[in-house]
Amino acid sequence: MTMTIPWPDEGLLWDEAWTDKLPAFRGLCAPPPPGPPRYPELVSLLVSLRDAHPAIYEMMEHPSAEMLHRLGEAAGQPWTPWWRIEEERITPEALQQADPAAWLELLAQARSLSFSHPYPWAVDACLQLHGFAFALDRVLALWVVEAAARDGCVQTSGPDVLRNWLAGAADAEHEAALAAAESQRQRDPVRRLACAWLFPHRADWARDALADRQPAAAELLATCAVSPVDFEALQPPGGFFGPQLLQLRLHGRVAFDPLARRLEHELAKGRAFDKTLEMLCALRVPALVHLLVRHIEHPKLKGALDALAVTHPAAALHAAIERQFQAPTRTLEPWLLALGDREPAALALALANLDDGSRARFEVRQAQLQRSDSPQAAARALLANPPWERGVKAPKLPVLELASIATEERIHWPEGQQERVLAHPPRFWSEQPMADNFPVALGLRQEGRSQLLAGEPLRPADVEQAGRSTPSLRLVMLAPETTRVQLWNSWPGPWEGDGQTVIWLRAHYGIAALPGLAAYVQQKATTGGLYHADDVESPRLVPLMMQVLRHQKKERPRAMGWLRRFARTALFQALPLAFQRAAGKPREDARHAVRWLAREGQRALVLEVAAAYGDAMVEAATALLDEDPLLVLPARMPPLPDFLRVHALPWPALRGGEPLPLGAVGVVVQMLAISSVEARYAGLDLVKQACTPASLADFAWGLFEQWLTWGGNAGDNWAFWGLALLGDDECVRKLAPLVLKWPSEGSSARAAQAIELLAAIGSDVALTHLDAIASKAKTPALRGTASTKIQAIAEARELTREQLADRLVPRLGLDVAGADVLDFGPRRFTLHFDETLKPFVKDGAGKRLKDLPKPAANDDAELTDASTRRYKAVKKDSKLIADQQVKRLERAMATRRRWTGEEFRTLLIGHPVLRHLVARLAWAVFEGEELQCGFRVAEDWSLADDRDATFTLTDDATVALPHPLEFGPERLRRLQDLFSDYEVLQPFKQLTRETYLLTEAERETAELTRFRDRVVVCASVLNLANKGWQATGADGGGWISELTKPFGEVRIDFRMEPGTIVGNPLHEPKQRIPEIRMHRNGATADSSPTFASLDMVSASELLRDFELLPLAADVP
Repeated sequence: MTMTIPWPDEGLLWDEAWTDKLPAFRGLCAPPPPGPPRYPELVSLLVSLRDAHPAIYEMMEHPSAEMLHRLGEAAGQPWTPWWRIEEERITPEALQQADPAAWLELLAQARSLSFSHPYPWAVDACLQLHGFAFALDRVLALWVVEAAARDGCVQTSGPDVLRNWLAGAADAEHEAALAAAESQRQRDPVRRLACAWLFPHRADWARDALADRQPAAAELLATCAVSPVDFEALQPPGGFFGPQLLQLRLHGRVAFDPLARRLEHELAKGRAFDKTLEMLCALRVPALVHLLVRHIEHPKLKGALDALAVTHPAAALHAAIERQFQAPTRTLEPWLLALGDREPAALALALANLDDGSRARFEVRQAQLQRSDSPQAAARALLANPPWERGVKAPKLPVLELASIATEERIHWPEGQQERVLAHPPRFWSEQPMADNFPVALGLRQEGRSQLLAGEPLRPADVEQAGRSTPSLRLVMLAPETTRVQLWNSWPGPWEGDGQTVIWLRAHYGIAALPGLAAYVQQKATTGGLYHADDVESPRLVPLMMQVLRHQKKERPRAMGWLRRFARTALFQALPLAFQRAAGKPREDARHAVRWLAREGQRALVLEVAAAYGDAMVEAATALLDEDPLLVLPARMPPLPDFLRVHALPWPALRGGEPLPLGAVGVVVQMLAISSVEARYAGLDLVKQACTPASLADFAWGLFEQWLTWGGNAGDNWAFWGLALLGDDECVRKLAPLVLKWPSEGSSARAAQAIELLAAIGSDVALTHLDAIASKAKTPALRGTASTKIQAIAEARELTREQLADRLVPRLGLDVAGADVLDFGPRRFTLHFDETLKPFVKDGAGKRLKDLPKPAANDDAELTDASTRRYKAVKKDSKLIADQQVKRLERAMATRRRWTGEEFRTLLIGHPVLRHLVARLAWAVFEGEELQCGFRVAEDWSLADDRDATFTLTDDATVALPHPLEFGPERLRRLQDLFSDYEVLQPFKQLTRETYLLTEAERETAELTRFRDRVVVCASVLNLANKGWQATGADGGGWISELTKPFGEVRIDFRMEPGTIVGNPLHEPKQRIPEIRMHRNGATADSSPTFASLDMVSASELLRDFELLPLAADVP
């Protein structure tokens, strides 16, 4: 006889700590009784208004005065604020009188005072002075008045004094109160609702009030004894904790399904769900196990499942095995296998309660996973017995103290390039103040100028550093000609980058300029500066190139190219460094470079150069090259952190399908702990070759989540950087939203590290998200960090930022036809995109389906899982792509960007995703500034001109996305008609875009006054970030009051008053615009730019930004 699985069935495990969080409810939660009547407090609150704040009521539309006026109108009474009448109205003696009219007015006065909140105190005084029946009558009278004045909405802070008293009243008092309320509730629906709320335990009263359908019923009755069905109808899924807790306390296990639906909603919307999960876990019912198993991919639900599996392992295993066969996930299988290993008796019981087919399938799978042999023998051997556990260490390398042999310095110019550079020397276009023929902007002291004129190098003290910005390198061209190379070579600080001047100095002075070049390249090594060393063969560059090779992923390809090209020069410097006595980064960089060159096919050259240093160097180099990379370990293996729970991580799976054993998973963690992005442990390469990329990415994400859950300690951030070593695009998709949130949570440093991490991952999806962060992060610091990183990547690829963005649009695995196959085994579906970039699928018959179907019983589980995950990833990516690319194309129109015809064909219309947006816009060919012909993309992806004739685009044509001002009236009208005839909806306003012109007077000034003192909606101002405006002078949680937007060599700055908190437009919903002013950028600026410097498109877009800001008249 098969034993029955012990499922959790204890029902509600109520936590007494929750009782105080319940709303007042007789028999469940009674707040402490109030103290004696507090006349002094009540009187002082009301009287103080007369003495201290009379001006408040004189203010137009003050909320308190306005509220009292509305209450008075609804009551038919000419009430005015009490600071205007005699103090005797609110003395203790006056309050002793049970005068209904006086008390109604007193309660109304108290209700209207939003800034001092005396309403509850007034109700308390009425209750204690005149008893419940009188207090109820007066509170309900004001309730009716307020409901009439505010469309059914009522402030319950005040009446809740009565509810609290009723919850704890003695039985006799409660019965009398109930009788008083019974007569009141018969009078009208408003009082019926109020009484149901005041007596929440009366389920019948709540049902009656529900039937009345009063406007405020949803909020009020949610805290009453309504059924779970009625509660769901009343309370939105994101409602408050107290009402949900009351439902749990009243209905126990019956509340599970509504709570589960609430959790599903919160998960789907990305909202906080901790409290909902806490309540669900207090309901020990079988459905809880299935719910947690279904959401095992979420770390918090997985943690709850881990805890439940401790007490009910067989139930957890049974539910997990069933789920794995129905909807397999990458987390579920290793989790249930690990649990089965720990709980063999529970596994046997779970299997005994499965049907024969499911049990057989699981046992076959289990047998496959428990095989001892594997094609990935090297990885398994390493993971089973890593060298640090065997105590095996690499033999010590010899120590040789040898001076490096000098090699020739040369600049290898491509044919004709040096002459072309010298023909166009850089110029400094603005006048500069001079001292002894040196630009003052350099900050040279008299001693420094004398040094240079005497042919001597500068010393650090020769330059004034305090309070000076980094000087432009082009200032060198203004120094006396005989001092320029010495100024360049001995400058003791950084230069503001100027590639043209660097190239010219190198061309003019040759190898004499190499000391300055080496310093400049070192300074700009992370931002594209290595470009200037590409053709320079010099031993002084070798340490830098070795450092970049080992530590900088972004610039590593350029360093690799240099080291390959000048391998002999590099080795003459690297070999002595590799065997010097002093340990540290230079020695390790050199050893790494020598090993790398040998792997690149230069082993013979390594030994040849070593021979120039003697036999001892040959032996040392041979020992280095033959060293086992798996034995390159730190002197002491770091201990694993306290947060780590190896058994709870998703287990990496070998490419044959079998997961790594638990012990091997721990070894992979140790490998990550001794790795960095720049220098990873060699064993990780074996692991990456042996395991599936997706399972390694899941493992890395699980490790990151454990680290983050335990506070994200910087000392253990190797667990964070493991995403760069093992993560994939899915990790990027999950990480990017966290990066945007971290600054507002006080984790700006972590967000900045994440920027580096995304760049290190380096995939197109990673860089696309990095670009998105650069444009939509709420804090200027994070936007700036991401923008700098994107700019550096673009420069490293010798592209502009926009050219890089063209090449980063993910293709989502599609061909140019924009379709792909999602394979379920016996069923196949094709993936397509509509004109809004929304993905959809068609079945085998070509019929468009509402969504990708759920897996069926006869589908191939592995293929189905892969296809489903791919479709979900495509949906996520396409949403981001649509948002980014629409903004980018609109920016291209506003900034008058140009493409070649070849770029248009390959990067835009030839892109399987982006082409769907491109086809909804009007394009044009330009010659210089003159528009020659407009064209569009036809339905068959051919091109048609603005007269709907076939159009041929040449490769060398200049293509643009024109602004309506550039089309001209006649051509614009023709294109508008064509798009209307073909029913083409545009992704943003192009052909019907609002256009504006500056007046002649505005063109001659630097300040735009037409919007001065306009009061606009704050949220709309902050949304100008989508149009290129950037906040200045604010960081996470800071204050923002100034914005700026660049327009070529000038920028427009404007202030808003009073400003607001970053990311919170509701803090100050109205903003006044006191000033909009133009400034010129850079050190070469003249002091008086005018709006005439803007072209007509830029001027129109600037005016449009402000014209379309909604006025704030209707904002409360």
